[in-house]
Amino acid sequence: MSYVLEVKNLHKTFKTDFWKPKVKILHDVSFYVEENSICGLVGPNGAGKTTIIKSILDFVHPEQGTVSFFGSSIHDAKVKEKIGYLPEQAYYYEYLTGYEFLSFYGNLFGLSKKEKNKRITHLLQQVGLSHAADRKLRNYSKGMLQRIGIAQSLINDPQFVILDEPMTGLDPIGRKEIRDIIFDLKKQGKTVLVCSHILSDIEYLCDHVILIVHGKVKAFGQIKEVVQPNVHRIDYYFNALKPPVVPKHWEGKIEMKTFPNKNILYVLEPEEITFEQVIAWFDECDAKIDAMVPHKDSLEDLMVQSLKEGV
Repeated sequence: MSYVLEVKNLHKTFKTDFWKPKVKILHDVSFYVEENSICGLVGPNGAGKTTIIKSILDFVHPEQGTVSFFGSSIHDAKVKEKIGYLPEQAYYYEYLTGYEFLSFYGNLFGLSKKEKNKRITHLLQQVGLSHAADRKLRNYSKGMLQRIGIAQSLINDPQFVILDEPMTGLDPIGRKEIRDIIFDLKKQGKTVLVCSHILSDIEYLCDHVILIVHGKVKAFGQIKEVVQPNVHRIDYYFNALKPPVVPKHWEGKIEMKTFPNKNILYVLEPEEITFEQVIAWFDECDAKIDAMVPHKDSLEDLMVQSLKEGV
């Protein structure tokens, strides 16, 4: 198997105050990204995701560990030419048009006029902005800015693309548009590393996932291996005329959520609260069960559990 990115044993500390000791941000972080795959980097705020991205892009320098792209050190300038990057808080020159914005970045990469124009025309079509090429960025929507940002990250035709929170603040249609672009990059043979807080999108998009908690790799591998069905639990969907009163001894062992058209009972400890007990309780409350669904753990469940357990 060919690895585009290999990260080995990264350690990074920062000094947050002159009088205080250094704070360790990354603890022995190791992972790899396979060629022609989509890999997700996830974790709660402050987990170290941004520091990892800055480390692998050579923006900050870890005290220990190595980063290699395509088998070569990230310090090699030729390697950096193969990488595209969209930061979380990208800056857009609002007085430029979409075409001028991409032309500016094409000039930074030293593209010839002919190659630059060819690339810009192709990229605007790829991200669905051909119609807005001559519109100033100040008149772009949030979704359009995200798409022109992705186009900017591809201006040098990179083999490896890093997208930091590409779907933040987008509506469902905008998120689908970005997902489609990412899938298209994989079809073109590119490798993509996506950092996102929208865990459902990561589960849908990615082949592999890296879960970072407290600066450590809590889970790493294929999505289907990291997120496994938890079939010993059942979620109960029910209707009731009035909110059921939960027995005192069930507190902390169940979770109940109420929505406009449904209620869901989650039994967190099925070993202690049996199926028969739940059915008897629904009868007492005069509640009607609409469905019983085997519970499948999500990436969000895994992250929450990791935070509770600590690492």
